[in-house]
Amino acid sequence: MSWKNRRKTICLGLAVVLLLVMYLALPIPSQAATVFGLGSSSATVRTVMGTPTSVSQFLNLSTLNLSTWWYGSSTVDFQDGKVTGWQQGSRTLKVSTGSAVSGAAPIRVGSTASQVTAAMGTPQSMASFGFGSSWWYYGLSTVELENGLVTGWANHGDLTGKTTSQSVFKGVEETIPYTSVSQYATALIIPKAQTTAIWGLPRTERVQSTVRLSSGRSFPFVAENSSYYGQISQQTGRPKTVFVHSYYRSDGAYVRSYYRSLPH
Repeated sequence: MSWKNRRKTICLGLAVVLLLVMYLALPIPSQAATVFGLGSSSATVRTVMGTPTSVSQFLNLSTLNLSTWWYGSSTVDFQDGKVTGWQQGSRTLKVSTGSAVSGAAPIRVGSTASQVTAAMGTPQSMASFGFGSSWWYYGLSTVELENGLVTGWANHGDLTGKTTSQSVFKGVEETIPYTSVSQYATALIIPKAQTTAIWGLPRTERVQSTVRLSSGRSFPFVAENSSYYGQISQQTGRPKTVFVHSYYRSDGAYVRSYYRSLPH
């Protein structure tokens, strides 16, 4: 090969190497998100779902930035711009925590959020109640988590075969002396407009709804034992406006969350 041809070959090779280096240096185009999940930013939700129908902003005494985006009757809840919960309604939310895994271990007390997802898939709705507490809704059933770990559940058919055995208090929760549960109880004052709007929803949406205080803190409208805010107590004849968080008795029995009337 003549020097002229050799030089041409060398130049061609260098050009190819240079083009390859330039190609590898190009930024990789980012793919637009197709779903959002727990902890996603408001920007991601807007990319996935588009502009919300309306936005509700809440003032909170602890200076938390709480808001709810509405897509029809579906909602996405945020704290400081990050997703903390959602509720499926008239418009399907493109949300995912992951898919169910065939043969996954059943849910038990102490299971992680990822283990719940493996057993049940993405919850239809998720509500965060502050202090690390959240409920994952599967139909009419709920799985309750504290700081990312399962503390209990209420199975109304949707969790059958997906949980371990659980000792549940069999009595009427409201007959438990108030002094014994006062540390788990919160008295609520909810505007009538909120409850009226909830009663206008289909049953599943109503069961998965939350009521919110003026401070921004929210509570489930329907408790784990199926009692609900404002229900007339058969024990006292007064409205049930006190929410009692679930807890374990000294005998190990799980007392599901419930509503009760104020004590005299």
